[in-house]
Amino acid sequence: MCDIDFFKRYNDNYGHQKGDEVLISVAKSLHKLCKRTGDLTARYGGEEFAIILSATDAEHCFIFTNLIQEKIAELAIEHKHSSVSEKLTLSVGFHSIIPNTKTKPEDLINKADKALYNAKRTGRNKISEFPSH
Repeated sequence: MCDIDFFKRYNDNYGHQKGDEVLISVAKSLHKLCKRTGDLTARYGGEEFAIILSATDAEHCFIFTNLIQEKIAELAIEHKHSSVSEKLTLSVGFHSIIPNTKTKPEDLINKADKALYNAKRTGRNKISEFPSH
């Protein structure tokens, strides 16, 4: 799960049309990173995105999430109203499991969302993992 940091401040100060342009730019960047069959990027709501990576362990999720932050930094989108950076940033939360017959998609989403909340709560522009054990 990814969330654009201080997106409301962005919209309030740069306008909703610019906000829409930012959402499109971020979505395109995330989509380009998902290169394998089965990988999926989707807007989850507002300024939040969900990324599903099949057959990816926690170590590789962490590598991928760092790549996400690098690609967003490369966009160099001005955000002078963020208290984290003068450029647009993302907070990221992830959870990696080996699914079984009892695995529920909503549990996976909930755990990734809790990790995202932790990344935001601890300063934003961070990556947080919900541990699998």
